[in-house]
Amino acid sequence: MIRKKYISTVVYAVILPFTLILSCTQGGERQSTDRSDIIYADWKPTDSAITDVINDHLADHPDVSAHLIDVSTADGIVTLSGSTDNILAKDKAEEIVSVVKGVKGVINLIKVKVDPVEDYELEEKINKALYYGPVTRPRKIDVEVNDGNVTLEGVVNSWQQRKSAEDVVKSLKGVVTVDNNLRFKYDEDRDVNEMKADIIGLIHDDVRIDGELIEVQVFDHTAKLIGTIGSLAEKTLAVSHAWVTGIDSVSAEELTISEWARNPEMRTDKYVDRSDEEIKEAITRAFKYDYRINERRLDINVENGRVTLRGEVYDLVSKMAAGEDARDIVGVWDVINRIKVRPVEIPDNKALADNVRVALNDYPFIEKYDLRVNVYNGKAYLYGNVSSRADKNKASEITSKVPGIVDVQNNIEVISGGVYPYTYGYYSPDIEIMKEPEIKKSDARIKAAIQKELWWSPFVNEDDIQIEVDKGAVTLSGRVDTETEKKHAEINAMEGGAFTVENNIIVNYGP
Repeated sequence: MIRKKYISTVVYAVILPFTLILSCTQGGERQSTDRSDIIYADWKPTDSAITDVINDHLADHPDVSAHLIDVSTADGIVTLSGSTDNILAKDKAEEIVSVVKGVKGVINLIKVKVDPVEDYELEEKINKALYYGPVTRPRKIDVEVNDGNVTLEGVVNSWQQRKSAEDVVKSLKGVVTVDNNLRFKYDEDRDVNEMKADIIGLIHDDVRIDGELIEVQVFDHTAKLIGTIGSLAEKTLAVSHAWVTGIDSVSAEELTISEWARNPEMRTDKYVDRSDEEIKEAITRAFKYDYRINERRLDINVENGRVTLRGEVYDLVSKMAAGEDARDIVGVWDVINRIKVRPVEIPDNKALADNVRVALNDYPFIEKYDLRVNVYNGKAYLYGNVSSRADKNKASEITSKVPGIVDVQNNIEVISGGVYPYTYGYYSPDIEIMKEPEIKKSDARIKAAIQKELWWSPFVNEDDIQIEVDKGAVTLSGRVDTETEKKHAEINAMEGGAFTVENNIIVNYGP
């Protein structure tokens, strides 16, 4: 169960001079101490504390130029201003904000200042990327570029295809803004009750959302979400799940964010035992609405919560997405992905390697590196050096989207260590958690920093986790409800400065 406890709970933390000092709304003044046994009850994130934590997380992320971004917070609403050199960094800054506890909304005023690319050249790249995109390929999309400002016109089949087209455009260097005027027209007119059932099912099945207090209404092809949810990250996911086939608009103005909504006492039957058939039905529904999955045929086998995926897809992106979707379903504790990638055609080795190089060089975060690419029988081999684990994994992701690539072996070396901020783990659980020690810290400092990371994360219930530190080696213990929560706790430990992590956390809903 990924939740936080806020009613009659106690939060343990060490507040040291070198760590963020949290403001308490109850019981007193700000304190600073080297002791590790101080207890603070009923903490509530203040605007100033939220701003400080966001600045810390922006500074830690390898893809964001934090020194050029200003952060202000008022009543939980965060405003971002300043500038960045690509549109993906602007979006990433907003994503980082959305997974900080206490944030209720984001106003993103960051301006994108890019090195100019000729409009005709950028338009040509966009049209090519849309044509070869696994989702956008079948659609006719009109592209107009004016000084890096891109306008998309046309008709697609769904909101998911509309979003996919926008994502493709944003992934190209030189793009300043995207005005997405794509309309979507469904091939079928669905019953209101069917659409409502799909939305409720998707929210209930997602291990990342505590949605027991969400009421779903559907009328005139409009979905309305009403109630209370515990974090902005969960609200964003819930809204995306509301865009099922047949829905033309989604309203979530009456879905409010309150920390107390993550209390387990407010939940009912999300984590009861689920039959294998129920899990299979949930995975099938998730696949249906994942725009990344381009399947020939897929077979889902579930035995006591252990999922095995087989079948064929047209591209590597589809295989990876299927694995991610299955892991995010309540009741799943292990996924074995045996899906085979069968492209319509595989270009020759040289042409495919050239296509991968172009894709890497066109991607804003990766273009600065000198990476080498070899391709044999559709499998790409990547070599070179990057400065963060995030960029290494991003290189694999970009390569996987090139038509004809069936597998990726990433031999890139990370020359300065680093660990993902937990924001990235929120969207992709298959990350490599490694960190090279930079500055040696005392065990007390490391423990304090880890406790701070756990407290601010909307994904981990900090009072379920016990931390032991011995010469920088961290051991985590306790009990959580999902593998996802266990994974995030480990990421938080690395963010806090652990040199190594032994994760002994027990997952309640596992084998």
